[in-house]
Amino acid sequence: MARILIVDDDPNVLTTSSITLTREGHEVSRAESFSKVELLIGSVFFDIVITDLRLEDDKTGIDVLKMCKISSPETNVIIITAFSSIESAIAAMQDGASDYLIKPCGPDQIVLSVNRVLEKRALLSQIRSLQKEVKSYREDEIIGKSPAMQRVVKTISLVADTDSTVLITGETGTGKDLVAKVIHSRSRLYDKPFLAISCAALPENLLESELFGHVKGAFSGAFTNKKGLIMEADGGTLFLDEIGEMSTPLQSKLLRFLEEGEIRPVGSNHNMYVKARLLAATNKDLAQAVKNKEFRSDLYYRLKVVGIHLPPLRERGQDVLLLARRFLALACQKKGVPDGVFSTEAKALLKGYHWPGNVRELQHTIEGAVILAEGSVITEKHLDISIAASTHTPLDMISPDSLALPDVTRQHLLDVLERCHWNQKRATEVLKISKATLWRKLRAYGIDVTKIRKSTYP
Repeated sequence: MARILIVDDDPNVLTTSSITLTREGHEVSRAESFSKVELLIGSVFFDIVITDLRLEDDKTGIDVLKMCKISSPETNVIIITAFSSIESAIAAMQDGASDYLIKPCGPDQIVLSVNRVLEKRALLSQIRSLQKEVKSYREDEIIGKSPAMQRVVKTISLVADTDSTVLITGETGTGKDLVAKVIHSRSRLYDKPFLAISCAALPENLLESELFGHVKGAFSGAFTNKKGLIMEADGGTLFLDEIGEMSTPLQSKLLRFLEEGEIRPVGSNHNMYVKARLLAATNKDLAQAVKNKEFRSDLYYRLKVVGIHLPPLRERGQDVLLLARRFLALACQKKGVPDGVFSTEAKALLKGYHWPGNVRELQHTIEGAVILAEGSVITEKHLDISIAASTHTPLDMISPDSLALPDVTRQHLLDVLERCHWNQKRATEVLKISKATLWRKLRAYGIDVTKIRKSTYP
């Protein structure tokens, strides 16, 4: 249902149009003069105003249009005019009218015009909603004050509004898909399609069909023509996650698309041309894969016009609590409970954990803690992690140059203190030593906790 105002100095037209649109389920008001229009527009919101071009009071439908643009810019205006004044109606369209009708126009034409305008309004509303959803993946959603993440944010700002391909690398769970969405949302293509697919999720033949499409009869089960994701992303952005899992034949087809903008659906003899930006991500070392002849070198260099590497969470110590607080707020909102807080012990545990699953593991851990917590305070007992299990490093991962006992001990002290947010009481609990023993070791290894805390948290 829409609120509609009909403006005409002919009472018969007002009555007929009002009855027609009321039967269609709309709420209809009538105005026989410009002064009545002024009164109504100033007090009621109308979705649509239908106005005759010629009115009394030396006013016209153009005046109604101009008033609506000033007083109610969200209102759509339909102009009704005689054939002799069609040029004025066209001029009104240029000034912002949504549609025009030529007299004599019957009830069906009016209904058709109203429906056309309402459909356009609904489409624009949907687009704005989608734009807001995409823009929620803005730069400020990439949370992190660590130098490594600041470099990521800087690179995104430089590359987003270009047409360059971007290769996003990092361990599983570091947020590669989020970076791709942010790049798209900050580009000139933000209101165009953003399509994503994991190259590891489908076998080779299905992945080829998903990407490039197929024609009817191309293979068993291909009962109709199918547009591939590349074609559907035309004018927008395509994100290929886990690109390192793509087979060599598909790598060749993808390279041709990147170089020529040319694709050929499975089973087709005709090439099609598509313009879409490509973003790719992988948790593999593609440079090593190239050396091992597992990945095409020409595709690798074509993908890595710009490279963005996301560091693992264990290398972003100062970001852990920032992310944890963000996920806590989201989890509380999702559960419908007041915003929670972390206890001091919970903070220390969060900072001390190794996070092998990276940001994704942190998010799921916080969501689980909110479910388990009976109140608004998240304590260490609600966190399904163990700091002891995360501090062990396999011997073969330690550099031989760092195996001297004093060096290992000093570094271990620093690691534990940092993970405990320089809380010495918590550090003694983790290390299972007394405060006196900790103080002796700090003096022995020249560690000034007060000085380090001031430099870390100025």
